[in-house]
Amino acid sequence: MVRQLFHSFSFKSLGFFLLLTVVSGVFVYQVSPLRDPAFQPNSGNGGTLMPWLQGIGDKHWTGLITLLASVLATNATVLIQRRSPLNITRLAEQSDLNGVKTALLVMVWLGLWVLIFGGFWVLFIGFLLNQWMLD
Repeated sequence: MVRQLFHSFSFKSLGFFLLLTVVSGVFVYQVSPLRDPAFQPNSGNGGTLMPWLQGIGDKHWTGLITLLASVLATNATVLIQRRSPLNITRLAEQSDLNGVKTALLVMVWLGLWVLIFGGFWVLFIGFLLNQWMLD
């Protein structure tokens, strides 16, 4: 029962975070300086032209995408781990794991998280650079 609830929660939360990502992308597109026909892109004028967003700098944008990428990577890794035959909790319940095997499985899942996180982060940075939100 708890496992089924966790699975459905994971799918719902992944859908929520993917929706949040799409909404964030639409927001960045709407405040992008490229929407102004008079904008001339060069290496020193990145960022939004909206007066109410002038205080938001590069560190804020990168912090936001780092947070979003880490949440998406965590959720995706948990979903994949729960569906995988290498499920740590299922193998531990079967008393099939010793300390070394458990450590190796944790390393595999951490490595997968790093790969997913890196993919999302590079994708988000590329989008912000493409929209001239970052210098």
